[in-house]
Amino acid sequence: MSSFNFRCELTTVHCDRTKLDVKTLDVLTYTQITPLSLRSHPFNPLQNPPQAR
Repeated sequence: MSSFNFRCELTTVHCDRTKLDVKTLDVLTYTQITPLSLRSHPFNPLQNPPQAR
């Protein structure tokens, strides 16, 4: 997500013209990355089984 924001700052004028496209890319990237982040998150009780004591 930060790469999109950084690229948007570098090309502000172009970003303003294609703001909808950038938002769409952000949404697509967010929906693709979020499940992976949640799945690999060490504190997610839904995906990770409880550790044996």
